Amino acid sequence: MKEKQPKKRKPPSIIFVLAYGAALYAFTFFVLTPWAKKIAASDLFLKKSDDIAQAYPISNPLTDMAILHCNVYVRDEFDETETVLFVKDGSKVWTLGDYRYVVKSSMDVTDQTGNSSTKQFACQIKYEDGDETNIDNWDFLGLNIY
Repeated sequence: MKEKQPKKRKPPSIIFVLAYGAALYAFTFFVLTPWAKKIAASDLFLKKSDDIAQAYPISNPLTDMAILHCNVYVRDEFDETETVLFVKDGSKVWTLGDYRYVVKSSMDVTDQTGNSSTKQFACQIKYEDGDETNIDNWDFLGLNIY
């Protein structure tokens, strides 16, 4: 008894491939793109905040607390044997909006042998909510010491 050979499948016709490509293009152009533009233009991704970004350094009670809390985070980066003294008047703070701040300042670091050096640092910190003097209400986002 002879076994039946499976029929060979014909490749799709060029007309079918072109029609499929045209339908895919039309769906993308007329359905997906307008839908994506509508969502992007909506307020879906907009976070409303009273704090807006500034291109220049600012100073207010909240930025003073940001400096204080950044100093605490920076101090924790050094050994207990090192003395860290922060410069009071040299700090600058920029707001990135939504209560996120970048603090730039300098400090004098003295190690246990007495060698002293001045270092700069930049810290990014975000105020969440509640009592601004409580460090638990702040999120530390990054630190760069140079």
